[in-house]
Amino acid sequence: MTKFLRKVPIAFAVLGLSMICWADPAAISFTGVSTNYTDGTWSLGFEFSPNTALEVTALGFYNADLTGGAVGLSNCTGCGEVGLYDSSGALLASGLVTSAGAQVGDFNYVNVPTTVLTAGQDYFLLAETGDADYTFDPIGLAISSDITWVSELETYSSGLAFTTTGEGNSYTGWGIYGPNVEFSTSTPAVPEPSSLIMLGTCLVGLAGVAKFRRRHLS
Repeated sequence: MTKFLRKVPIAFAVLGLSMICWADPAAISFTGVSTNYTDGTWSLGFEFSPNTALEVTALGFYNADLTGGAVGLSNCTGCGEVGLYDSSGALLASGLVTSAGAQVGDFNYVNVPTTVLTAGQDYFLLAETGDADYTFDPIGLAISSDITWVSELETYSSGLAFTTTGEGNSYTGWGIYGPNVEFSTSTPAVPEPSSLIMLGTCLVGLAGVAKFRRRHLS
């Protein structure tokens, strides 16, 4: 019984490391924010096309609380609803993101039922800002290699609304953020350098757990 109880924290450590190691990637990320801004209530986001079949697992919303903004998910009104649409305007997945949702970078997330996206098709990711701050021209913006970013989207709204229009700007740095999406791919992708570093860290951690287990639980 004593040995079993000693193994419990080890099991949770392995589970925790595994969840960190194999977390689903996000469509966008950035290293810093130059501007937090609000100007009315908007449904805003971006159009993208998957480069490979994707399985959406969570929807995200930019949280200005995390970058020194005045109005973020903790104190905004009418904010945080995110929707994923196909090109006909059909709502494929939606959810309300709150500050209690899982945090990755400057975004919080809500899990949604797995939604399969087809490679080469256009999809529209939109979020209702309410009175929350959004950001644009972020620092160190990175777009996942699993998608092609097509254009930013925006429409004035009092609730989440579908739109295919914006300023017609295909420059990603000008994009207004906004929403985000996490997904897994049906085929393994070539890891980026940062992913390889994280994987190496995870493997070292798992090796340490295994060593501890052999030394103390034998």
